[in-house]
Amino acid sequence: MLVGADLADGDDHAGFTILERQTCFNLVATRDIGRIAFTIEGDAAPTVLPVNYALVNDTILLRSTLAGTVMRYARGYASFQVDHFDDERREGWSVLFTGRCRWVRDTGELSRIPQGRLPVPWAEGPRDQILKIVPGRVTGRQIHRS
Repeated sequence: MLVGADLADGDDHAGFTILERQTCFNLVATRDIGRIAFTIEGDAAPTVLPVNYALVNDTILLRSTLAGTVMRYARGYASFQVDHFDDERREGWSVLFTGRCRWVRDTGELSRIPQGRLPVPWAEGPRDQILKIVPGRVTGRQIHRS
């Protein structure tokens, strides 16, 4: 179903389709880099950082250090966005999750994460702390040429 207004660019037209919730999860499962957005207390502007992630059972898993910015400030409510765009075809999709971000410290909960499913960070140094975002609100759009 075409939902958005057509965007004129010469004779080309683009529009977007609102994605179903499960489609959003399916698309996010195909990637491993996203952006987490949160506010730092005392700063009105949101902070947005790229992070490696893994999607496990409809939950976003992230790694951090105890002193890391994400660990210190993202706990609470956060947004998480993943996109994929084809510049040549000018098509793509974008998914936004919003929900609670919390530190996973319980050894039982940690042991239930399937072996080998934790994200592999690109940043150097140990990232031995796990955070998870359980999405409450899930929205997505697919941009396409018509």
